[in-house]
Amino acid sequence: MDDIATVDFSNFEELNPANCQQLAASLQAPGCVIVRDPRIDERDNERFLDVMERYFSQPVATKLIDARPELHYQVNWVLGSGDLAW
Repeated sequence: MDDIATVDFSNFEELNPANCQQLAASLQAPGCVIVRDPRIDERDNERFLDVMERYFSQPVATKLIDARPELHYQVNWVLGSGDLAW
């Protein structure tokens, strides 16, 4: 995770161009960012992570119920072996 930038949202209310550029660059490559936001309670963050872990630990067949192929390119479905084309 060394190549993933951490962006601190505590001063994003100032709309500092350097902060915005860092966020934009991180979303382009590697495509994700770690966000630190002092307004978010750590317990809420842990609950969110628990929900995500429970969801993604479900069997593939269970998660496929959530797939929406009718939305075409807006949403894709990624399994362990790669994207599924609809």
